[in-house]
Amino acid sequence: MAAVGSFTSSLATSSVAVVLPRIGAWSGREVLDLQWVMLMPMVFVVAGLLPAGRAGDVFGHRRVYLAGLVLLAAGSVGCALASSFGPFLAGRAVQGIGSSLLMASSPALVSLGAEPGRRGRALGLISTALYLGLTMGPLLGGALLFLGGFRAVFWVQALLPAGLLALAVPLLPDVGRTGRTRTPLDLSGAGLLASGLALVLLGASRWSAWGPAACGGLAASGVLVLALFACRERRTPSPLLDLGLFADRTFASAAAGAFLNYLAISHVNFLMPFHLEEGLGLDPRHVGLVLTVMPAVMAIVAGPSGTLSDRLGSRGLSSLGMLLSALAILGVAGAVATLHVPPLLGAIACLGLGTGLFVSPNTNALLSSAPPDRQGVASGVLALSRNLGMVGGITLSAAVYAFGSGTGVGGAAPTADAAVRGLQWAFCVGACMAAAGALVVLVRPGHRQPAAPR
Repeated sequence: MAAVGSFTSSLATSSVAVVLPRIGAWSGREVLDLQWVMLMPMVFVVAGLLPAGRAGDVFGHRRVYLAGLVLLAAGSVGCALASSFGPFLAGRAVQGIGSSLLMASSPALVSLGAEPGRRGRALGLISTALYLGLTMGPLLGGALLFLGGFRAVFWVQALLPAGLLALAVPLLPDVGRTGRTRTPLDLSGAGLLASGLALVLLGASRWSAWGPAACGGLAASGVLVLALFACRERRTPSPLLDLGLFADRTFASAAAGAFLNYLAISHVNFLMPFHLEEGLGLDPRHVGLVLTVMPAVMAIVAGPSGTLSDRLGSRGLSSLGMLLSALAILGVAGAVATLHVPPLLGAIACLGLGTGLFVSPNTNALLSSAPPDRQGVASGVLALSRNLGMVGGITLSAAVYAFGSGTGVGGAAPTADAAVRGLQWAFCVGACMAAAGALVVLVRPGHRQPAAPR
């Protein structure tokens, strides 16, 4: 059931990417604004993950999981009915809150229910379901866009969690609840986290439109708010983010590795639909087919790599996966200049191989290094690292593309040569992030047997 929830949330995310150009045509917005179609839910995912993980540890992960399904369905309906870009983004925000509840509860449900020696295999199945959703999303989005427009994508996104909710209510067990309901959740800390991230992202994403002075001030204010959040977490008796977990080298390197992995691959995930549809002239159905290659390979590799991590440990597998991803993103940078699809397919498939090899062992390492009564918080940290990486990757890739193309993403459309140059700049930066991740995961100690959950 937890795996199906991961499938549903990832399907909702990946099916939107392929319809971004059509949303732009409907709303009259350029890429600089359209990045918020992807960023808006991620900001609320990031803000909600740590409270969701803590709530699962206290009240039960089942309750958090079910609430996530309700909000995901409600937000999807809001997007489908939106009459303008503002209400559409509001619906995406509700989707983000629902996704944060699912992302925080699903790994915890699996980790607490699995035997210690088979935890990697179980988490590998979660990763496989996640990547199956990512695989089917572009196909579904392209088909629905062709048949009924972009709104049809969001109606289907509403039906999936609603159907899963009907199954989960009678069938999903509850695990991990501590019963310590007297300890309040740190909602003030959640507010500081959300505000700080919003200010930083707003400053970074509007740099070319508002200028360095205004955006620099916004970003600096966001960093200050995030520093206040960190200080609060050190002092509050019931922190959303248990900073003591980062004293463990395995936990810290796994969280940093997850951040850098998604920071790197988000350069490709965000910019590729625009290159395929506007640069190569593919229709949405063929764009969807191309975008399924990477998650399809990830789905094939994630399960076996999780099983291998139970036997061999995570350090070597995770580092090798990140190194392959760095080389693959460089391959993507070279392939876009050819203006042909086959070279892109090969490079994207290699990126799926590297990412699939990295994710399950890294997830196993992070959750196995956390105490049993902190599995919800650990799951929240994992999802927080992943989504911060995606948010940062989208923002950074848009900014680097604007710089590399020389015309600005929000201004006049770049020439074909300038667009390719901007893409290559962005993908080279993404490759550097993946290479840094390959080094970061090497600082963790060797294989150790995880403790059994209590």
